[in-house]
Amino acid sequence: MVVRPAMLYGAECWPLKEKHNTKLSVAEMRMLQVVEWFGHIKRRPCDDPVRRVEVLDLTYVKKGRGRPKKTWLENIRNDLSLLDLNENLTFNRTQWRKRIHVADPT
Repeated sequence: MVVRPAMLYGAECWPLKEKHNTKLSVAEMRMLQVVEWFGHIKRRPCDDPVRRVEVLDLTYVKKGRGRPKKTWLENIRNDLSLLDLNENLTFNRTQWRKRIHVADPT
């Protein structure tokens, strides 16, 4: 995945133990599961409760100070652009799986 180089930045300064390797693998798997879950959600019907949350209007919620928080969908779209994926690809399940399940480079 794309995030491995970012997570390993500066790793030459610390010894890589098995617990570090396990934590890196767990983090990568969680990120992959989020992208897989997004594909599952996009294939659901538009009137499904999970899909209705996408268009939920939260204008009545009081906003705090500072930069607005990124939404889940904004984070997913950012991840998709990093992985060079398109949202429309989610509707073709076989192509989606081929694109998100990449071989481990190590």
